[in-house]
Amino acid sequence: MESKGLAIVTGATRGIGFSISKGLAEDGYRVVLLARDIDALNKVRDIIIASKQYKYEPIILQADITHSSELDLKIKEIANQYGSIDILVNSAAMYIEGSIQCSVDDYRKIMETNVIAQFGMGLC
Repeated sequence: MESKGLAIVTGATRGIGFSISKGLAEDGYRVVLLARDIDALNKVRDIIIASKQYKYEPIILQADITHSSELDLKIKEIANQYGSIDILVNSAAMYIEGSIQCSVDDYRKIMETNVIAQFGMGLC
């Protein structure tokens, strides 16, 4: 069976990102799992493989989406190897308990991850 396309999922190790990654893999997409934590990425890949429902083994991309120039290079490498990106799911996010009263530095981290980093994904 031919791949339905190439999908990149940021925040692929938890919550919505995990569920979407698993669903896309089961639906026949070649899925790139993107997150910072390599152990969590390996665990998600292992869960998808253990399900025996996937068509293509997931690709792991350990990266921090706030490092846009580094991420841009890695995504270009993946596109060169596997073809154009058909789906991009931006599910990476950051939450700090008590965010309303957090420090300016913590607020910057939240905004960098949840808002600004999306520009680094080549969307604008």
